[in-house]
Amino acid sequence: MGKSSLKCEAAVLEGDVKFMEWHKQGSTQYITKWKKKYGFKGKLVVTECENLVTQLQQKAAFCKKAQLELQCAKLWLLQAKRRQEQRKAKATAAKPPTHVHAAVIKADEETHIVCRSQQDRSGPDPAAPGAEPCLAGGGANGVKQAAPCLEGGGANGVKQAAPCLEGGGANGVKQAAPCLQGGGASGTKQHETQAREGLTPHKIDIEQWATDIRGLQTSFNLNGDEMFRVFRNHFKHEWGRVRDTFTGRDEGGNILRHNSEILRQGMEGVILRTKQTLVPPPNYDKINQCRQKEGEDVYEYQGRLEAVFKAHSGIPESTEPNNPYQQHLKLALMSGFQPKYSDFIQKHFVNHSTANVNEIMNWATHAEGVIQRKKRRKI
Repeated sequence: MGKSSLKCEAAVLEGDVKFMEWHKQGSTQYITKWKKKYGFKGKLVVTECENLVTQLQQKAAFCKKAQLELQCAKLWLLQAKRRQEQRKAKATAAKPPTHVHAAVIKADEETHIVCRSQQDRSGPDPAAPGAEPCLAGGGANGVKQAAPCLEGGGANGVKQAAPCLEGGGANGVKQAAPCLQGGGASGTKQHETQAREGLTPHKIDIEQWATDIRGLQTSFNLNGDEMFRVFRNHFKHEWGRVRDTFTGRDEGGNILRHNSEILRQGMEGVILRTKQTLVPPPNYDKINQCRQKEGEDVYEYQGRLEAVFKAHSGIPESTEPNNPYQQHLKLALMSGFQPKYSDFIQKHFVNHSTANVNEIMNWATHAEGVIQRKKRRKI
């Protein structure tokens, strides 16, 4: 009866339950029981998962069969904490600076440097009432006035065909492509803001960020100008370090279409330069310093170590058991476990040197349970 009900449950997995079953097969086998007995809602919320783990720890102290159920609950808690940390990191990365300095350029006049708050960037230029000059140059709305383009150009930015930073045609003069602050056509501020939501910060997980960027472009059919602004607003002051020659336009100054091969190659160039320039170099001292604390659960330690290992190992993440990433992670786990657990594994698990991470974690959980039961008997 129990097995058949689990099969029925697996057929209708959705939301966080579906994600957990994909992430760790078997981690949802008790979900129906948890919902009925503990009121668990099947959501990756830290407070709910902590409450579930607390109740199961009390049960596992007297029932050996509850150990596996407790392990599944701890996997849920671990993923809930990761999701919470990712949300905090994204919120921090998305927080705009308080002020920005902008060059207000008017034809045949000297350049004035003004300091505007982030909220005032889309407002009218105080030096020219009623006008909204593009940050890179141009007249009202960055369309008709031939002011020098930030990227280059001849006298007044007319003769040399360098695209205006915020939009417009070649030379930043006549083509009314949407400016990020002004909107217009399909590249409105709301459209691009919606497209950027959910991007993984590149300093947290570079491979996931690269996947997100590619998916964002294809999902929203963003053209060259729109991708230029997405990149620039994501990288902010670091954009110049990875931009190179990417403008989102062809040699004639025309905006690249969303399905352009030149646009795809340009995006891949930005992604490659980000990996080479902005990703911190490997730092194994950081990994070696991440050790299991006294009283820390083995799965909690695994989650903490994996975050440090992913950020500082310099090895592309992979879930393949025999991949170098997983093998080095296994060695880091064995080195970082408390000696009582690592010694137990080396003594009782003959194949520990060729095992994968999941096998090592199963033995670490077993060692943890055995040692805790010995302590209770002594008491």
